[in-house]
Amino acid sequence: MSCTYFSENAQPEKDLLAIAGDKSLYLKDISGGIPTGLDSLEHSLFLKDLVFKWVEDQALLNRAELNLNEDQKDFQKEIEKFRASLITYEYEQKYIRQKLDTVVSKLEVETFYNERPENFQLKDYVVKARFLKIDENAPKLKKIEKWITSSDLEELLDLEEYCIQYTTTFLVEDKWIQLSNLLNVIPLDVINPKAFLINTKYKEIYSPPFRYFLFIYDYRLINTLSPLQIERKKIINAIINERRMNLLKNMRSGILSEAMNNNEVQILIK
Repeated sequence: MSCTYFSENAQPEKDLLAIAGDKSLYLKDISGGIPTGLDSLEHSLFLKDLVFKWVEDQALLNRAELNLNEDQKDFQKEIEKFRASLITYEYEQKYIRQKLDTVVSKLEVETFYNERPENFQLKDYVVKARFLKIDENAPKLKKIEKWITSSDLEELLDLEEYCIQYTTTFLVEDKWIQLSNLLNVIPLDVINPKAFLINTKYKEIYSPPFRYFLFIYDYRLINTLSPLQIERKKIINAIINERRMNLLKNMRSGILSEAMNNNEVQILIK
C-alpha cells in the first residue's frame, strides 16, 4: 500500500483517517486493501497499519520534495521511456498470443535433442527402478522378487496391484528418477554411487519392521547424456521460446520495413 491516496471531493469527516499536508486519506481509499474474514480486532489493527504506512510514505515524499532540486525531480524522460516499453510489451504479448504455434512434434523434440547433446549432460545419477517398502508380516513376500524383476506384463500388473493393496511406499512406473531421491527412502548407505549402480541390480533390505525390495533395470552416470524422457519438457519449452524469439524478431523487422517504405520513419545517419 505504498501508493499515495487522496480525494479531491469532500468526504464525511468520520471517514477521514489521516492528513499529510494538502492530502487526505479516507476509508474508501484503502478499504479494498483490507482482507475479508477478519474479526473486529484484526480489522482494526490491519487498518491502522495501512494508515501508518500511508502517512510514512507521505512524510518521506514531502522530505524528498524539499531536498531535491527541479532537475532531480524531473522524470519525464523516464516516464515516457517506461510508458513506451509497457505499450510495446503489451503489443508483443498480444501478437504472440495470436501467432505463436505451441504444438511441438515428437520429431522436433528428437531433432533438437540429437543436435545439442552438450546441453543435456547429467549432473546427477539417474535410474529406472522398481521399489517397494512393505511390512515384514505382509503376505506373499516370497513372490515379490519374481514380480519385481520380471519383464512379463501380467506379472508387473500383479506387482502393481499387490503394491496398492499392501505397501506404504512403492515405485513401479517406467520413469527416470534421481538416484539420490531413491536412496532417501531406503535404509542403505551408498558411499560410491557409480560402483553401486554398476554392481547392483536387485537388492533386498531388512530393517525391522519393514522389508525393502529394489530392482534397478537401467541407469545413467553423471556427465553422460541425459535420457530424452527427462529432457522432453525442457526441450518443448526451449523450442517454443525459440519460436517466440523468431516471431518477435520477424515482426519487428516487418514493421520497420513497412514503416520505412511508407516514409513513416527515416534513418539519416550514413
